[in-house]
Amino acid sequence: MRFHRIAAAALLATAVGQTAIAVTAAGTGMKMPPAVGHIPGVPPLPPPPAAAAPAKSTPVFPASGGSVAADYGFSGGVYHDYAEIAVAPGTPVSSILDGVVAAVAEDSVTVASGGKVEITYSGISPLAAAGDRLRAGTPVGMATAGTVRVRGMRGGLPFDVVAAYFPEKSPFTADAARVEAERKAFATRLKEAEAARQGRQERPGVPESSPLRGSNMTTAAHSSASMDTLFEKAGKRYGVDPDFLRAVAWVESGFNAKAVSPKGAIGIMQLMAETAKSHGVSDPFDPAQNIDGGARYLRELLDAYGGDVELALVAYNAGPGVVERYNGVPPYPETQNYVAAVKRAYHVFKEAEAVPGGRGTGGGTGEH
Repeated sequence: MRFHRIAAAALLATAVGQTAIAVTAAGTGMKMPPAVGHIPGVPPLPPPPAAAAPAKSTPVFPASGGSVAADYGFSGGVYHDYAEIAVAPGTPVSSILDGVVAAVAEDSVTVASGGKVEITYSGISPLAAAGDRLRAGTPVGMATAGTVRVRGMRGGLPFDVVAAYFPEKSPFTADAARVEAERKAFATRLKEAEAARQGRQERPGVPESSPLRGSNMTTAAHSSASMDTLFEKAGKRYGVDPDFLRAVAWVESGFNAKAVSPKGAIGIMQLMAETAKSHGVSDPFDPAQNIDGGARYLRELLDAYGGDVELALVAYNAGPGVVERYNGVPPYPETQNYVAAVKRAYHVFKEAEAVPGGRGTGGGTGEH
């Protein structure tokens, strides 16, 4: 029996290719030498399969056979911070990305994914439960009507889910030739603007001239009354939330059309001379031109960074080269404060918008 146990142990060690392990015979105190090669007539065990690399998640359109019924941004004269997908009632609605179900309501499911992304699917009968881990393409619910709303948030701000993950379905990227031409022109403008914007990271995140310093933020929502039409017009033209434009303008200049920074940034949106010129602004002190140029530049940055609001703000404040250098938000306290200040101002404007008469009642002139 001892011999058989020893032989079996040696055979096992040989079969799995363990060439440096001493095998101890049970109950004998003897140690067998390492097995080398394999025993004739006994085929060696096949090597274990190589571990497969984890599959990279690919975004999945939320409704098979569905189409975009209303785009993010202005659609039918109304601004949406979501997209509407046309579907047949009863159609399964799937998660666009891998993630974890963060919230479930009576007619919606919110899925949290990496990169501070949350996507909410509304107009559905939920199938998922809070805490469920989902792969892209896993149904989160069934459509209850003819459209499903898909709303994306990244870093606390809404972004265009369709443009970010399904550019071929986005009105901003539908024309491939136009998109390619704009991409090349944008790359050229970034290089031209980079030198002029290199010093911006040295500026405080909130400019000295900005009323954000020591001010009561509840007054911010009333300060753009005389420029509301300009923000709305620029937002509609470039598909950017007007409140996002207001927030950037508030942090940049406090709506001061005559503001000039120590580095030479000019006007309400604090455009550098080269940036203003490359975006069709002949008079950066003119509020209409300045806001239009700033909105156009922000639209380009949002497109360049896949709708990532934080990266677009970093590039606007510190220059696109900083984003490339740090592959994200840089370790500059002033830039980090700038991003946080814009997000805070954005939420103030949104809250004011929800209150009847909340905007424009302060009679702001835009000249502080």
